Amino acid sequence: MHGGGDRAAWRRAASGPLRVLRQMRRGMGWLPDYGRHPGTGLLVALTGAGALAGARGGWEGALAGAALVLLPMGALYAWGACDRAHGQDRRDRKGVEADSN
Repeated sequence: MHGGGDRAAWRRAASGPLRVLRQMRRGMGWLPDYGRHPGTGLLVALTGAGALAGARGGWEGALAGAALVLLPMGALYAWGACDRAHGQDRRDRKGVEADSN
């Protein structure tokens, strides 16, 4: 009932989200044509500011304040990281095509 075909289909279905996560992780780091992600410092600073703003409520408030900043800003940061990784891939493909001509 659970043959190799089921496993292969699951891997194909899971490869989309996993691929996006791999691209996101790549884009958060250093890329040859882009350098470091420019939003890393800003994300850390804004998350820290949110934690400080919520700190009047103790640890729970600090975590809530950090989460309120991190959710929308983290989504933008992750989107930018994915875009950077895709852009690097496009540049790499163009470089390979230019080298083969």
